[in-house]
Amino acid sequence: PLTHTMPKPLLKLNGKPLIVHLLNNLHANGIDEIVMNVFHLKDQIKDFLQDGSKYGVKITYSEETELLD
Repeated sequence: PLTHTMPKPLLKLNGKPLIVHLLNNLHANGIDEIVMNVFHLKDQIKDFLQDGSKYGVKITYSEETELLD
């Protein structure tokens, strides 16, 4: 039920969205360019992460028009 109104990557763990934990780990390991596939509630994810600069990475979005799994 939590993901009916919020995308899973934005659910919080220890006070931070799950996706922020992932981005911090990627950045800490030298990965700074990310292509993120989005579909379900994609605007919430894009609005929250924007271009990724806040997390030290560059995010490019690949938007699905239909669910591809």
